Amino acid sequence: MKNDMVLYECDPEKNTGCMKRSCMLAGPRWPLGCATTTDPECARLDNEGKPIVSKLYEEWVKKWKRGQ
Repeated sequence: MKNDMVLYECDPEKNTGCMKRSCMLAGPRWPLGCATTTDPECARLDNEGKPIVSKLYEEWVKKWKRGQ
């Protein structure tokens, strides 16, 4: 993953460009399917209307910084 890339919580209805092959909506075949996007325009929004950063991404950043 590039250092400047951010993963946001995906809003599948906004993310019309995604093929959703491994999407969280794909059903039982993908129980832990993709739930993120790099496009802030396709992200779920918080109460202030800002894109929500993925919790998984935040954990990855913490681990990456510890490893430096």
